[in-house]
Amino acid sequence: PHRHEYHEIMCFIDGVFVHDIDFRSYESRGREFHCVQDNSVHMMVRDEMAEGVSLMFTSDFADPEALSVLPFGKEHPIVSVNPEAF
Repeated sequence: PHRHEYHEIMCFIDGVFVHDIDFRSYESRGREFHCVQDNSVHMMVRDEMAEGVSLMFTSDFADPEALSVLPFGKEHPIVSVNPEAF
């Protein structure tokens, strides 16, 4: 587990992921966005064939109103996407 001083949006594309955010585990099989707030403790374990990308940014970079719309620091920091829309 680790933490950092920037926000991170992780896009899990395909495969199996187990992502712990602030000591809660979330399993993903792709087509999800996980929003990790700055200074949150997190850790990810993924299968060998899993695919994903991350976007990392500081609070200075993002508009506070835009950040408030995303589930950073919320009880369920996951956004699932319909397969057709993904």
